[in-house]
Amino acid sequence: MAATAPLVKAALVQLVTDLTAPDGVQILYGARATQLRPVAMAVTGISTEVARSLMGRTRRQRDETHQVTVIASVFSPGPDEQQRVTELAYALIGQLEEHLRSGPDGPTLGLGANVDAWLSSMELDESTDDDELQAKGRYAAVTATVSVFVAST
Repeated sequence: MAATAPLVKAALVQLVTDLTAPDGVQILYGARATQLRPVAMAVTGISTEVARSLMGRTRRQRDETHQVTVIASVFSPGPDEQQRVTELAYALIGQLEEHLRSGPDGPTLGLGANVDAWLSSMELDESTDDDELQAKGRYAAVTATVSVFVAST
């Protein structure tokens, strides 16, 4: 089995696109580039742990557990917008979590019954080192980790 990381990342990008692009959210594959819209979702890094499956199988197979980083970032002009942008960033990640929990392809990401995906962590960043940007408005980013287990078949 070749590494499944590219398939998992592409499936998450497609899922995020399907969930949020109709609302005008900018979708980014890979590192966050210049954010052209006030609201963006980026599927960035992925790390993979590989475990050998049971030795009793005829072929030495392996299971993979991926940790995929998904970032929801929101910017809004105005000094009194922090609560709104923070809540919107969390709402975007909430849409992803809700789909993983109960959507039609939910935890499988549409990749088959041997895939199980879940939201495993979130972290909020409301800071900016850019004083000029801070003077123009408020920013929030929620960085979520989606854990994806892929059992060898």
